[in-house]
Amino acid sequence: MADGLGSSPSFCIPSKRPKVAKDQVVPGAEVEEPTPPVFTRKLRKAAVGTGCDIRLRVSVAGFPKPLLSWYHNDEILPPSEAQDSGGLWIRDCRTCDAGLYACVATNELGEASCSAVLAIMDLGEGVTVRIFSDLPLSLCIWISAAVAIIYTVFGGLYSVAYTDVVQLLLVFCGLWLCAPFVLASDVYTDITQTAVNHTYQAPWLGHIESYEAWTWVDKFLVMLHIFSQTDLFHSSRSGHCSGIPPILIGAVAASTDWNMTTYGSPSPYERGETAMVLPIVLLHSTPTAVFVIGMGAIASAAMSSTDSCLLAATSIFTTSIYKAIRHQASDRELQWVIRFSIVILGIVGTSLTYLDDNIMTFWILSTDLTYTIILPQLICVLFIRVSNSYGAVAGFVVALVMRVLCGEPVFNLPVILHFPGCTLEDGVYVQRSPFKTICMLSALVSIPMFSYVASLLFNRGIVPERWDVFKVKPQGAPTPEDDARECDEPMLDTRC
Repeated sequence: MADGLGSSPSFCIPSKRPKVAKDQVVPGAEVEEPTPPVFTRKLRKAAVGTGCDIRLRVSVAGFPKPLLSWYHNDEILPPSEAQDSGGLWIRDCRTCDAGLYACVATNELGEASCSAVLAIMDLGEGVTVRIFSDLPLSLCIWISAAVAIIYTVFGGLYSVAYTDVVQLLLVFCGLWLCAPFVLASDVYTDITQTAVNHTYQAPWLGHIESYEAWTWVDKFLVMLHIFSQTDLFHSSRSGHCSGIPPILIGAVAASTDWNMTTYGSPSPYERGETAMVLPIVLLHSTPTAVFVIGMGAIASAAMSSTDSCLLAATSIFTTSIYKAIRHQASDRELQWVIRFSIVILGIVGTSLTYLDDNIMTFWILSTDLTYTIILPQLICVLFIRVSNSYGAVAGFVVALVMRVLCGEPVFNLPVILHFPGCTLEDGVYVQRSPFKTICMLSALVSIPMFSYVASLLFNRGIVPERWDVFKVKPQGAPTPEDDARECDEPMLDTRC
């Protein structure tokens, strides 16, 4: 990196400031002494999805004020509006934006530099297919989506059950089979040394700053909730053991001399292919048969989540919306509605992959909604009997308002509600508290509280019964005929 910076064009040295005569110095005023540039905040390695914006932040001290120059893979970047005294903005990230970024600060007394790697993650199920084929990424995505849509349409609930079994077997057995072959390769350095030392790239064992601890706790709880929705069974049975092989394979990837492999240099991290590092390692470090088994484990995990989401969304639409509109619909008609909805939803969802600027925004929005708004509603419905519709509405409003007031950089929402630890960085407030969890817990407390108050007001006649929109006041005890009719109806129809 030093050679690359040394060969860069010379920087323009600003003219010296005119000397101030002694008789011009204001008595008692402090005169700032000249100092060379020093980075008080250096660049940090980062990763971001395609289509997103990211700012590489730096803070520099020195007098006279240092001039900043930016380099990408040892090539100087021309001055632009994306560069300012606080960092470098990279808008609408593409895979070509990945690589090594360096910032050089200069003034009359010297210069200082810092550098870090930016990885651009090209996410998607079709990315895995592209690893072992020369097909365009868009075609790979559509092929993968077509396979998932077809077997979900014809398989129904059985497709979810079968892919869950296949996923359980392939993920657990397949990855454990691949790990020894990866560790047996001779193209990497001891992972215990590269964990803390800079060998071929930065140490693979990261660290968390003390002021970032609560933020990471918040992110961990959000992701734990998201993944548990589709992988609760697997995580409870074999999730702890299945997580070890990917960690070992990732450590080997960070310790590999890629010049000794058919993949070549630069490394996947520098090319922005971090999201594909598992299939890349299997392709270039294991026999073909082992690679096929490993790819089967990855594909089954993606397919299992895909068919579960498709079937769940279309079933809710059919039973809650279509059946409410068309009461006389037969079971066969509802089955065809579900199948047709699967095709439409699959095509629409796959089409969203072309929205490179917004696909990550959709994902962030969905995770926030499910964690801060839907999770408290689900807990109250299942475990808190006092909950009713009034509390559900109140919890929704509390969670939504608090989440908006907490701010979100992706949507350019400013931080209005400041929790402890909220700091001002480069003119923008940054939350350091687990604000998403706080919003979720606030909704969780609000739902039973407002439910109890609403029930109390209507049951004691404090509020007129005609205002009871959600009918929380008991309307009388059920008759034996009602109980018998209710018992005759199945709670869940498992037919496909």
